[in-house]
Amino acid sequence: MHRWLDEDTVLLLGNALTRDELDFVGQMPGLFIHDVSTGSTRRLSDPETVALAGVPPQVHGRTVIAAVDADGATRIVRIGLDAAEIAFDELEFLTDDTTVVNGFDLDGDTLVFTGSTPQSPAVLGRITLGERVESLAASATGVSAIVKEHPAPANSVLPQVLRVPGVSGTITGWLAKPVGDGPFPVILNIHGGPFAQYTHSWFDETQVLTSAGYAVVFSNPRGSGGRTRSWGTAVQGDMAAPAMSDVLVVLDHVLDTDPSLDRDRLGIQGGSYGGYLTAMTIAADHRFRAAIVERGYLDPDSFVGTSDIGRFFTEEYTSRSREAIERQSPLAHAPQVGTPTLVMHSELDLRCPLEQAQQYYAALQRAGVDTEMLIFPGENHELSRAGQPRHRRQRFEAILDWWDRRLSGGDRTQSEDERHPPEAADPEAASAPDSAS
Repeated sequence: MHRWLDEDTVLLLGNALTRDELDFVGQMPGLFIHDVSTGSTRRLSDPETVALAGVPPQVHGRTVIAAVDADGATRIVRIGLDAAEIAFDELEFLTDDTTVVNGFDLDGDTLVFTGSTPQSPAVLGRITLGERVESLAASATGVSAIVKEHPAPANSVLPQVLRVPGVSGTITGWLAKPVGDGPFPVILNIHGGPFAQYTHSWFDETQVLTSAGYAVVFSNPRGSGGRTRSWGTAVQGDMAAPAMSDVLVVLDHVLDTDPSLDRDRLGIQGGSYGGYLTAMTIAADHRFRAAIVERGYLDPDSFVGTSDIGRFFTEEYTSRSREAIERQSPLAHAPQVGTPTLVMHSELDLRCPLEQAQQYYAALQRAGVDTEMLIFPGENHELSRAGQPRHRRQRFEAILDWWDRRLSGGDRTQSEDERHPPEAADPEAASAPDSAS
């Protein structure tokens, strides 16, 4: 992304791959000013603490208005064009620390933005720009105001924010609980990436589970985005252990401090890298009654040359060492798994190809694990976010059915007539999920 400031100067949003062209792990996208007449480039934002979000920056006077990923949020900031590697704690923030901004535009001194909050999946906000704002609460200029919000479903809950001490620093996490007194079965949910993050935003995954009676624990362990580059690179060469330690520390914290949680009914689930970490966790920790491994990175070896992300992902995260790859491979650790596991995947997933799930499912079967497999035809890696609406609904139904059977003793499975009514027997029916167990 770029914007010309004049005929010789351009504002850039990008990464500086300082080691070599594969130096992508934990990279903090930054703002740069490049002078084409001299060939010089100056970085405005600090490469260790400031990560620009993928929202095009805009110029306002002698400042840049941009969005940065913070710990659990995406915030609009104002940075002077004369800045040089300005650190996170020196930024001027124009939005609060829980709103997740996904776009903005300027009209003179008025800035409008879209995003989400803990209470709403979609909001529209307005900011009146003025001089530098030292305290948003004390000044009429620069104040961020939500002018319109889409109401969340009536049974939505507000997750509790957690700050839990960890080996390498405080871990940000959340606990979302159903309405009532409990005891609630608990599901540990793990995000993908790994250089991504859970946020304070209203999240359908969490709300579906809590509305069905499950408490949900989720966090941003080492390897996640939203913090510093060193936090993001902490899993390079050891993709599982640091992050596993952090997510389990957060889980243990809530189990030890909240008596409404049932520590005897625990589940664990995750997608993509979250599927990877779920698979690695159930090979090492056998307290979970069941697991869901979705669209997982499950065999680093065969991932090289088959994923659309390129071979550099495995080589940079797990290295090229055969021994190191095996230590970090869920497929190699499948014989240590005893947890009943649902393996979910999409047929046309090019990021984590279907063979990743097929190999892992077969390995669990060989190990005698109680396992099922669910494949969504015609879908890709984005099923949970951008799949066909009926497949997204069927995915949630399958997840709830699995947890009901494994954690609650119930069964949400519809009858054969409900799932396949006579009038629905048309070519569309061919796109219903295929399953094997």
